[in-house]
Amino acid sequence: MRNTGNVTRTYRVGTPRGRRAVHEQHEHRLCERLLGDRPLDRLRSAQGVLRLGQRYSPTRLEAACARALAVGEYRYHTVKTILAHALDSQPLPSLTPAAAPATAPPRHARPWTTFFPDPGAKEERSPWN
Repeated sequence: MRNTGNVTRTYRVGTPRGRRAVHEQHEHRLCERLLGDRPLDRLRSAQGVLRLGQRYSPTRLEAACARALAVGEYRYHTVKTILAHALDSQPLPSLTPAAAPATAPPRHARPWTTFFPDPGAKEERSPWN
């Protein structure tokens, strides 16, 4: 959907069973991100993403677009690979980074104050630090 003043246009894509409005949220957002940077260079990719709705079901295409948006990939090839390998039926990956395990400092490590003066310390500093 494109808002041009007071008129809202709905873009339509041909499907074997007629025409359908592109109103799916993730599909729309993916095409917006795809066309946002260089629209003339990426127009064919956006059309290809929308055309994947003819080969696969619109619900599968919507799920594939949601997965591509979740990982930050905005390419036709990514959406096509997700659909070809049926990754759209799997749950979205959790993108929270795993906490790094706490490790002990190395045995011969010195504190940072050995190399740099501590700005909060009130003691007399050496002219070499």
